[in-house]
Amino acid sequence: MNAKRRTLAFVISTTALFGQAPTVSGTLTVDGKPHPVTSACAYEEQDPFDKKSMRLVTLLWTDGKPLEGPCRDFMFTLQKRLRAGTTLYLSAIVQTPAMTWEYGTLGVGDAPISFSYSGNDPATKFEPASASKDTLSGSFLTVRPLKIADSPRMEIAAKVTAVPIERETPVSAEVTGPAAANSPAAKAAIRFLTAMSNGDMKAVRAMIAQDERARFDEDIASPEGKQMVDMMTTMAKGTLGLPVASIATQGAVTIVTLEKKTEGGKESATFKLRQENGEYRITRKR
Repeated sequence: MNAKRRTLAFVISTTALFGQAPTVSGTLTVDGKPHPVTSACAYEEQDPFDKKSMRLVTLLWTDGKPLEGPCRDFMFTLQKRLRAGTTLYLSAIVQTPAMTWEYGTLGVGDAPISFSYSGNDPATKFEPASASKDTLSGSFLTVRPLKIADSPRMEIAAKVTAVPIERETPVSAEVTGPAAANSPAAKAAIRFLTAMSNGDMKAVRAMIAQDERARFDEDIASPEGKQMVDMMTTMAKGTLGLPVASIATQGAVTIVTLEKKTEGGKESATFKLRQENGEYRITRKR
């Protein structure tokens, strides 16, 4: 069954604590110039194309400057550093339990380049090494140089050892019906959606968690800011017609899902909120 899904809210994750520090070595080579890989992290998520499967998202980058917070939130910072010309990065999707490198994105130049290969002659591979269930170890390799459209020629040879796998907190059972629709979290999500549909970015900003507003300000002030606002406004107007289907909790976060059935499937949108000074505010992280 086909499903149409809008993502207007921020995504959260939980960082697990591990005592063993990860190690990483190798290079990302672009047009014959090698760039040493300096850092790596990994997190587990549900496969968006197969809800019964899990996958590992592994990030490797060449910038030696440390990053703070959950691995899931690093992509935004890596994309900013890419535009600033200070780093290259690789986002590699590893399917579990087969531990097969399915596809990836290489951030190089002024834009990320996505690639995927399948069949009997794959161009990329992941060679797993022995590790605990809470860490990722192995090698990311290109069998031959990657050349996609007008992109530069790329080669990947990187090894990671004992990279902690961050996992999300389990989600509670869902609450549905009037109890969900009348909940403070659902009403807050609707107010946020209404402000966004009206293009009221001041109100939108006020309904975002305080420690995440600086990033929102950067997004709005970026060269793509106006286009992003226009896109969010259009999406929000379409989403306002969706009824509240359920709420659930994930640690300190409340997940509000709007959903309605359509011909041949369903249409839905998810919002994640946490309480701050007695009010529910939109969050992208735990």
